[in-house]
Amino acid sequence: MRFLTAHGYASVLTTSSEDATMIADYNNAIRRSLQTGDYSALKEFEGYYFESEGRKYDFVTDPKTINRLARAGAIYFLDIYASDAD
Repeated sequence: MRFLTAHGYASVLTTSSEDATMIADYNNAIRRSLQTGDYSALKEFEGYYFESEGRKYDFVTDPKTINRLARAGAIYFLDIYASDAD
């Protein structure tokens, strides 16, 4: 799956349906936040992280960071599943 980090998207492997659901919910919260300007939906992800292949991935909830990534064109929602090219 694609997961937004402070540096842009990363391709992460998750075998946990709980983690996959949380990532999907997080992507939806980011989309809503960017569309409406209301970042309150991201509060539920503050302090949360998951691990994949020995790496820890923190959920980015800082509006300034998310806006910076969006302005740079690093956020897109066509597909949350990573391809081999990612």
